[in-house]
Amino acid sequence: MQTEILRIINRIETTLHGDPWYGRSVFSILEDSPAEKTALPDADNSHSQPALLWHMITWAEFTLRRIEGRSDDPKEMEILDWRKLDPSVHTWENGLKEIRQVHENIIARLKEKQDGFLLETVDYRSYDFSFLLNGFVDHTIYHLGQIALLQKL
Repeated sequence: MQTEILRIINRIETTLHGDPWYGRSVFSILEDSPAEKTALPDADNSHSQPALLWHMITWAEFTLRRIEGRSDDPKEMEILDWRKLDPSVHTWENGLKEIRQVHENIIARLKEKQDGFLLETVDYRSYDFSFLLNGFVDHTIYHLGQIALLQKL
């Protein structure tokens, strides 16, 4: 049965490009960021829009890797968290492509799962996949709010 899996997929899709309860969707806000706000700062600024976007990507990739059952050590992902951004690689456009792709992959992998999967413990963690996936959506919304605020400054 996929009742709860489908609810989570719906929550992810609504958050990304639907009409979420809290306001605008992820992609409507990210795609609305003015170029001057998405350029990398000269100084190390871990709360710039690009830094927040790439932080969101890191944890989306972590989530995907856990869903896929990859045996890689999550400490590798933690090293990438709040990484120093390379302006030739970590552009806003590349980030938008990457965040779309990783979310598409998460949804595709979840469609292959049954509800029992949600009760399985996440590798290297003490919580189950239901907790991970709901937390992943909350994490995305939290940082989206920060990006939306930075757009207005």
